[in-house]
Amino acid sequence: LFIPSVMLGQVEKIKPFCSNEVHVKSGDRDLQKLTHDILHVYGFEHLKIEIYRLPSHSKFKATVTRESEKHFKIYLQRAAYYEAALLHEFWHIKQMLSGDLKIDGLHYHWKGEKFTGIPYRKRHHEKEAYRESKKLQKILKSISE
Repeated sequence: LFIPSVMLGQVEKIKPFCSNEVHVKSGDRDLQKLTHDILHVYGFEHLKIEIYRLPSHSKFKATVTRESEKHFKIYLQRAAYYEAALLHEFWHIKQMLSGDLKIDGLHYHWKGEKFTGIPYRKRHHEKEAYRESKKLQKILKSISE
């Protein structure tokens, strides 16, 4: 997802939950374990991942931005469904790392083709992220059992 820089200014000014090597600053052990499990499943150990809370009035539930080749920031609202949102955003990271997804302002490039003005639920990368994050949720559940 793309968040205009104006929206990023509304992000709460708090320490990130995670930094390089994923150190959860909030003390949320469930979030820390989930993040490490996702990193393990996809082999993302060499990435810099920072997780921040979005204000509750944000129009986004979650989003991810790419800061550099291996540096990503994930923004999440505090909610009961943060696990599903986090899984979804990590799938977008996987899409960006593979080169399938590139965000360019209000446009996105999916597998080399440029798209503009596509409704959220009809975007190629969103459909895939919803489908695949559900599969990942089942994998992670089986690991924890």
